[in-house]
Amino acid sequence: MSWGELPKDLLSAIFQNLTKDICFLPDLYQCLHVCSLWRCVAKKLLQSSACRAAPWLLIPQGQPDKLVFDTSLYNSHNKTSIAFDDSSSSILSLSLPVDKEQSSMTDQKIITYASHGGWLLLGPEFESSSTKLEHPVFLYNPMSRVLIKLPPLPSHLQLNDYTKFVMSETSPSDPKCIVCVWINREVLAFCKPSEGCSSPVLSSSLWVLSEKPRSSKFYVVSMIFHKENFYTMDNDCALYVHSGITDFIINDSSGTTTSGMRRTWPWPVKENKVALSTYSNNEYLDECFIQLVESKNGELLMVERMYDEDSNMTTSVNVYKLTIRGSYKKKNWGSDNNNYEYYWKEVNRLDENEALYFGWNDSVSISVNVSDGNNIHTYKPDCIYFFDEVDDELCSYGVYNLKNNSIQHCDDDSDYYNRETETVPKLCRLFTPSIPGYY
Repeated sequence: MSWGELPKDLLSAIFQNLTKDICFLPDLYQCLHVCSLWRCVAKKLLQSSACRAAPWLLIPQGQPDKLVFDTSLYNSHNKTSIAFDDSSSSILSLSLPVDKEQSSMTDQKIITYASHGGWLLLGPEFESSSTKLEHPVFLYNPMSRVLIKLPPLPSHLQLNDYTKFVMSETSPSDPKCIVCVWINREVLAFCKPSEGCSSPVLSSSLWVLSEKPRSSKFYVVSMIFHKENFYTMDNDCALYVHSGITDFIINDSSGTTTSGMRRTWPWPVKENKVALSTYSNNEYLDECFIQLVESKNGELLMVERMYDEDSNMTTSVNVYKLTIRGSYKKKNWGSDNNNYEYYWKEVNRLDENEALYFGWNDSVSISVNVSDGNNIHTYKPDCIYFFDEVDDELCSYGVYNLKNNSIQHCDDDSDYYNRETETVPKLCRLFTPSIPGYY
């Protein structure tokens, strides 16, 4: 009898051993790709294991060859602190697969810049003295251990702590998948990652760039692929739709025009504007941070976090749902008298059994309708979980309840310090393991 012919109950009992320690979860992920029987059993166990309490926190470490995750965020709001203790049972440490030979580098280490949909964006640690003509970039799934080399970035584009990226599909190996990397608020770089799955060397011309004109005063502050369209939002809270970007890249992945010039995509222009918020940021004394996120039911949400610079604390969180104008009478438009196709409708509750997690430069929707005997999934519905930071360092963790507009901050800042090094974790990023059929 082969392994693929084992009875389902026996196979499940064997796989159960991989759920007892979080360090074995990547091994359980590998079982998804053996055969249909193994996939069925492993998928069920993954959905009921600790990894379903996503997101995790990716903690920056001094070790260039390690990825370190804190998987205990699901319980952080109950204990009003986050333990950044490498010896904790909730800490998962994984090896980073990129070495000098793979990256074609000899003087720069590879680090993590952003996370999206279970994938990490990896690139070199840039220095002001760097003179390289191009920069290697990778997508890496730490659970499946799949590494995809993207086209090297041109020399004038350097990733930084606030880089973001989004994908049009759940997997970058999907032939339809488009990746967009947000760099310095002034550049959107698009590529087709599936081109790199079989090609070891790619030309930098495969990037399609959308660069902010000097004449424009508006920056892109958030972006998202949603229902086959690509959306951006600028610092005036205007929403733009770019419906043709996917076809533009997929139908011609050569990266250059017939004249040999690099292909570009227009920066958001007023002709693409489809919605405008009913307020202006300068009406508020507090800072305002905006992010676009897709709800678990597929609706486009705008999350607005108001931040007081004096107290270094979030003061309020508002959530809006993108709604088509035709379903809303003009007399109810309020102060928004613009004839745009959509408007933002403020909501005081999320979809059933849904919460949102708001990170430094990313946000995710969380399903809270899962329960088991261990009560491991403890997020609360209609709540927004967030981090506050000062000079890129964590200073507060909190929860905002949409139903009653209440906010709870962590009271003991000392809990965030590493007691051995007396340092504060910096730029911790959210990471959501992608479980097929679940997230």
